[in-house]
Order: sequence, then structure tokens, then C-alpha cells
Amino acid sequence: MQIGTRIPLWSEFHKYIIFDLKYFKAKSILLLESGNILGHVLVFPGIDNYLNFGYFGVISHSNDKISILIDQLIEYARENNFNGVRGPINIPMIIFGYGFMVEGSKTNLYIGRSVDSPNYLNLFCKSGFEIVNEIVSWERDQMLRYNPRKSKKYNFDNYQFEFPENLDDFNQNYKVPFLKLHAENLPLSASVTPNVVGVIDNYIDFVFKYGFNFMIFFIRDVSKDKLIACGAYIPNPLRRNEKGNFDSVYSYTWVVDKLYRRKGIAYLMYGEITELLWENNIVYGSGMVSNQNKANTDFGIKRLGAIKTRTHVLLDYVIQ
Repeated sequence: MQIGTRIPLWSEFHKYIIFDLKYFKAKSILLLESGNILGHVLVFPGIDNYLNFGYFGVISHSNDKISILIDQLIEYARENNFNGVRGPINIPMIIFGYGFMVEGSKTNLYIGRSVDSPNYLNLFCKSGFEIVNEIVSWERDQMLRYNPRKSKKYNFDNYQFEFPENLDDFNQNYKVPFLKLHAENLPLSASVTPNVVGVIDNYIDFVFKYGFNFMIFFIRDVSKDKLIACGAYIPNPLRRNEKGNFDSVYSYTWVVDKLYRRKGIAYLMYGEITELLWENNIVYGSGMVSNQNKANTDFGIKRLGAIKTRTHVLLDYVIQ
């Protein structure tokens, strides 16, 4: 699998990787020459009877060998009666990311951001794959700080933050509302990992291991005793400051109840969580936004002063 990612497969990551491999019943397709492994791609069933793929890589990045492995991937999907092929999705996605990186993107290692040679994307497109989603990373080396409670535009008196103490607390008191808020307020297209319900414990455990409990957060409308928003940040153990401590995160998910939109809830979430991050010496922030999501893109540029650093694209191939 290391052939298909530049993010290191540290031994401490193995339990998260193995969990997802078993859950999704993943298999490997290998490109062999004289008994030596020259290429690798991971495959597993996805939604709409599509075959998902990830960790696609060839040791030499040779165009000819990449093309051969693409043909093997398509043929495997056809022989197993899949409707198409989708990817790359490198499970667990919160660590290894998804999409092929577009040329011109930053290439430093960052959690959840794949790094690829540009010829991979070019050869997939030549083989009939189409771009179905373009995801842009917006980053800021010192996240903007402000106190949202001092806003003259919004009144947040009825909104209270809650943070699970640990994984057990999350499972007992917050898992159901977390999944419910996502299911009822985000379109299916917003989800890349198939059946995230089955792997959410794996993701939350990663946050508690490398981060802080406030990186999983909820907002309650105390006037109605109702959880109306939630979100999660993923800590980045691949980057450390001069003192050797983790100093960066990326925004994994934010969701707000449809009835509470346009009330400044995103402004509240960013402001309060960012202050907690700063208090714990985490100052570098990143977020991935689909180019189709104009509202979040505008929020990142105009309000937060974020800079576009990388672009990844997700591909589909329809079996004829």
C-alpha cells in the first residue's frame, strides 16, 4: 500500500488502516514483473454498485505501467459486474485523503491530503475517467482569531458548546445526533467515504489519540434543548512546531440544522473552536471545500483570509 501514498504508513496508524480494510472488505490488485511488485491499487465496493479504488501507485511512475494497472482496474470492475469505478479514495480517508492532486498544488505532507505525480491524473483521464468533483484546500498559517460572542450582527446567547469527554461519551451521548445531523442536513454528494456510519468510531478514536476533545464539538440551542450543529477537526501528526508539538489541523466536517442556517452559526463555530486551538498552540488550519460550494469558499476567502494551496479531483468511470 505504501506504493500508492506518500503519507507514511506509521505503525501507530496500522490499527486505523486495518479497521477500514476489514470493514470495507478491501482487496489489492498488484502489478507484477518477474515476481516483483511494481504497482498496487486497493479496491472495495462503494455506493451505486461502484467499485472504489485507492492507493493507486507504480514504483517508477512509468506511463506504460500506470496504463496497464488502470486497464486491470477497469477489467476487474467489469468482470465483477460493477456499474463503474470511482476514486481515488484512500481509506481511512481522514489520514490518507482522496482524489488525485492537480499539478501546481503544494506537495508538503499534510494529513488527509494525497500527493501524486501529475501523470496519474492525465493517464486516468485518457483512459476514459471523468472528473466528478474538484476539491480545493484553503489554508492559513495563523488562523484568524476573533470573539464571535461580541458580534453586533448575531445574538448567540441561546447557543452552548458541548464536547464529548472521550470515545465512550461520544458513543453514548453524541454519536446518534452527530450522524442524524449529517444525514438530515447534508446532501449524499457531500459524503465521499461509503457508509461512514460504520467507520465513525475509528475516526473519532484518531481525533482523541492525537488531538483534544473540543475537536469534536456540538452546539445546543438551550432555549429548545436541541443540538443544532456539530463539527470535527482532524489533528495533523505529520507536522510539528519547533518544540516538537503538533501545531496544525484540518476541518473535516461542519453541519448546521437547516432551520438554523443564515444565523451566523458557522461564524460562531469557527471563532470559538479556533480560540481553543490557539490556546493549545495549534495555529495552522486547513479546510477542503468542493468548488461547487460557493458559500463555504467565500467564507474561507473573504472572512478568514485563507489561501488556496492544493486541488484534488475525484474521478468516475462508467462501465459500458
